[in-house]
Amino acid sequence: MALVTVAAWSLWLSCGQDSGENNLPGEEINCEWFADNGNCWRKSLKAFSSLLPQDNTTGVLAQDGKKCTYDDGIEITFVNPIDTTDLSNPDALRGFAWDMEIHKGGDFIAAYREPNTYTIILQSSLGEFKLESISGSVIISCPSGDQYNVPMAGLLASCPGENLPAKKTTWDSNGVTFTLRGTGGSDILLFNCKTE
Repeated sequence: MALVTVAAWSLWLSCGQDSGENNLPGEEINCEWFADNGNCWRKSLKAFSSLLPQDNTTGVLAQDGKKCTYDDGIEITFVNPIDTTDLSNPDALRGFAWDMEIHKGGDFIAAYREPNTYTIILQSSLGEFKLESISGSVIISCPSGDQYNVPMAGLLASCPGENLPAKKTTWDSNGVTFTLRGTGGSDILLFNCKTE
């Protein structure tokens, strides 16, 4: 299986210089915020994690790469279809702009979007979580409207990786798996879809 791990933070850890001033919106945070079970990333994940497919189940990825369907009624819709004809290529999904929604029986569960290489958006029943990298800084906007910032992303290099919001995507000719991390423990499997 071609394994590609894309940690959102890896793009930002080497960016920017610390000017000594913080004119960013929101409260300045550090590793402690990411380790706190009450942070809005973890709350957003918790809002829908029990509604996701079981770890030991697989969905079927349509040949056109637009949907993955599970027997229990969970459906993942990909705004940007996955090219299922080239999944054996180790670079097939490297740099892929993920934009997906998850529903069950027509009811919204969650959405994950990457509108550009510096932004991730996670939508849940709580609202929208947004993480942006701007000029080497990180800005987090929570569903509650609260904002937080890290003036220099490199400051997070000492944080345990399991605490930081990130994604992991694996694929091969048989299908695609997508997980989110940042729980402080086990990653959350959004889907494990096998090709038709």
